[in-house]
Amino acid sequence: MQSNKYVDNFLASTESPKTQSSYRDTLEAFDAFCKTQGKDFSSVVTEWREARLSDSRRAEIIFVDEWQDVVRAFHTHIKPKYASLSTKQFLSIVKSFFKYNKIPVDIDLPKHTFVTFHNRDLNKNDIRLIVSRSSVRNRALWLMLAESGMRVGTAINMKYEWIKQDFEKQRLPMRINTPSQFMKDHVGERWTFIGEDGFKALQEYLKPRLPLKDDDYVFALEKPSKTQQAQHSQFTIQNVSVTFGQTVRKLKLDQTTTKGKPAHIRLHGLRKYFRNNCRADWSYREFWMGHSIGTDEHYISRNPEDHYPLYAKAYEELRVLEPSKETQKQLSGLEDKLTEKDREINLLKGELQEIKTTYAQLLPLAKFLQDTTEKDNLNSVLNAYGNRIETVKENGKPKRTLQIELTEKQLKLIGQEDFGKNITELSESLQKALNTTLNEIIVKRQGFKPKREKQTENKKPK
Repeated sequence: MQSNKYVDNFLASTESPKTQSSYRDTLEAFDAFCKTQGKDFSSVVTEWREARLSDSRRAEIIFVDEWQDVVRAFHTHIKPKYASLSTKQFLSIVKSFFKYNKIPVDIDLPKHTFVTFHNRDLNKNDIRLIVSRSSVRNRALWLMLAESGMRVGTAINMKYEWIKQDFEKQRLPMRINTPSQFMKDHVGERWTFIGEDGFKALQEYLKPRLPLKDDDYVFALEKPSKTQQAQHSQFTIQNVSVTFGQTVRKLKLDQTTTKGKPAHIRLHGLRKYFRNNCRADWSYREFWMGHSIGTDEHYISRNPEDHYPLYAKAYEELRVLEPSKETQKQLSGLEDKLTEKDREINLLKGELQEIKTTYAQLLPLAKFLQDTTEKDNLNSVLNAYGNRIETVKENGKPKRTLQIELTEKQLKLIGQEDFGKNITELSESLQKALNTTLNEIIVKRQGFKPKREKQTENKKPK
């Protein structure tokens, strides 16, 4: 297609370089088809203006009808060759061109469109294999696409300025800022992240190229040309897509497809992997992928610091490679601590069960003591522990004592809050019984008569 100002102005109205390239390819295909129909697409704007300015209304109607026939024929021509979504996209670009130049050609778009070719889902083992057989640059690029959810075009056009802050600080997760002009869905500035695997691969790739300027591409040509112009140019999506496809076929992860049809495993599958395995909230996941999130745009946090912990948690499922030795050591230490805590918890559970059993055994005794008289209480106790009544001397004077031995478990029981109240009641009941009937029981059993206190004059005995 010959370059003309009308096409150039239309392409310049789009924001993304990728969109401009896609639009140009479609218009070139449409121009080639127009020539088979005896029409010159490069002069369509000039012809329309001449017909509109002519005195004859007939010339204007003929022009519109002829070009509508051409567009309908183009639709028929591409329909068998492309999927329904691709067909609609081609016609939409042609329609946008006519609308931009105020040409009233009515173009009907397909109403029923659907996804014809689906990418096969990539799993972690697939990506590990692909990464292991890739160059240092592509290894970093593949991991970045899988961990960030970025579009391929955005990733290969990434400037060092986008990652400079976190990359130089070696902060993980590493934030990637994306200017709004590189976003497809006409959204504002966005950002996404990569984790430890992607960061280390990127670090390895950039190490021999540092230092970089803010405007330098992060991913450069692997075999730059000697010419100055080629050294500053960037590779295309098609370049890396072909490389990705070749690696997949070498690994026999995908079978050969029909000529002209897309492969089952494509580079876009890495972005799809992120979409399927990112377990973050829907609005944050779509935000990181650069999608429009509608009204949620007004409510989602725009503070990057709020996004770091959310991505770090989601990275547990996204991570493709095994953790590093240092990370494994840290995880191993945490596992050991958790195991020790589990052991301590199990011991405490066992002790608690023993305490509950002892408490259940003491309940009948407490109830018995509460339901009988104090004298009967003491008689029952002394009948069980009578052989332990001893005579000891305290300050040179004989004193009767009652020794009741408790097991270690029972001693532990006394110290528990849940049972303290019952033990206190039991102790008070026993003390009352001892105070009121001890002398009587001891005298009856051993014939011991306690000494009576000497009566003083003018005082009655107590």
